[in-house]
Amino acid sequence: DMDAGKAKRTIVELSKLMRYVLYEASNRTILLSREIQFLDNYIALMKLRYTGRVRIECCMPDEVPEVQIPPLLFISFVENAFKHGISYRKNSFIKIRAWIEDNRFFFTCYNSKHKESTEEHGGVGLVNVRKRLDIIYGKNYIFDIKDIDNTYRVNLNIPLDKESLNIDLTNKNINT
Repeated sequence: DMDAGKAKRTIVELSKLMRYVLYEASNRTILLSREIQFLDNYIALMKLRYTGRVRIECCMPDEVPEVQIPPLLFISFVENAFKHGISYRKNSFIKIRAWIEDNRFFFTCYNSKHKESTEEHGGVGLVNVRKRLDIIYGKNYIFDIKDIDNTYRVNLNIPLDKESLNIDLTNKNINT
């Protein structure tokens, strides 16, 4: 009601996310560039929500090879960073960085950690991510979580060659 321009931008960003989830996320694999664009759209939407007390940094590769990866592989980390790393009372930060090196994709997400955000227990998101990574990549990935002091960090390193995927690429849609 107070900021019609911000409301329009929010609807546009939300529609981009919904389009991706509805039409592309059911594929067994997706272009890495599309997955990065999805993360950029999600982060843009979240930036509209938060004030200057939240420092959000995102550094994604400008150019990526035309390789396929499983969809929605990184969103759990980014969602958790916004869910658990933001305090409305204290300065907070989220830093997301991704890069490609030696035919591998590296993804790191750091966020501030506050006492009030760590009091929630439960959740199966990261457990399910690890199970999914095991199924898709076997032992050919590195997934590391560091929960130290006032910072929470997730690192993921996956191969970009299709030979490393334990997915039948001939059947693109999961639902068929």
